[in-house]
Amino acid sequence: MGVRFRKSIKLAPGIRMNFSGSGIGWTIGPRGASVGIGKRGAHLNTGIPGTGLSNRTKLSGGGEGGRDHTGTQANGGDQGDSG
Repeated sequence: MGVRFRKSIKLAPGIRMNFSGSGIGWTIGPRGASVGIGKRGAHLNTGIPGTGLSNRTKLSGGGEGGRDHTGTQANGGDQGDSG
């Protein structure tokens, strides 16, 4: 079982500074519609607070070949039919 570290500090309404084992990041915006900026690029986070329904969309930056929000390989899998 792995141990994860995460700490978030509210700097102002709608602005949080996030610390984790992989580095420092920022979250800007209200609950339900925020932009996260960090080592893996920028992401748009949208959701309905209190329901557990959410979506995360990559906006820019970060490395290629990582995992998407479903936990599956982002740049792998079937390449389709060639003919």
